[in-house]
Amino acid sequence: WVSVDRLRVDEAYQRATDTPASKKIIVGMVRQWEWALCQPLVVSRRSDGELYVLDGQHRLAGAVGRGDVLHLPCVLLHGHDNAAEAAAFVALNTRRQKLSQADVFNGMLAAGDESSKAIEAMLRETGWRMRRSSATDRFEPGDLFCAPMLAKQLQIHGEVVVRNALTALREAYAETVV
Repeated sequence: WVSVDRLRVDEAYQRATDTPASKKIIVGMVRQWEWALCQPLVVSRRSDGELYVLDGQHRLAGAVGRGDVLHLPCVLLHGHDNAAEAAAFVALNTRRQKLSQADVFNGMLAAGDESSKAIEAMLRETGWRMRRSSATDRFEPGDLFCAPMLAKQLQIHGEVVVRNALTALREAYAETVV
């Protein structure tokens, strides 16, 4: 646990936090801090003892903006020069696996999200199955991989329209992989 006032950001390789997307993230954390979402920051201890954030500058900005989060969990690295820090920054921000649509859907379903439960019920009622993998070469008739799109359509068009569309598609493509 490191005091937020000891943590620094090297602007030579870090992303800007003044973009609309970054501001939205930071404002969200300032409004409502969620410890469950605060993974440890990756921090480099330089030879002069200064601590520089390699991964987690948005979490740091959110904590500082709140004023009541005084310490953050950190993984401290030692012996990195600026070039190694920058390389670690790039690796940390490019080697992450993005959640698939099915991962998001299953997570929201397990969290008890009402929209996800409604979609699961509609899929079951209309003869569809949600695939966990996006490998379409393994799809069978009745498999889908688009739950977040269905959630959006449910918001826009309502349950009756989405249920009717799912029913019509299932009937029209009963033996076809879609």
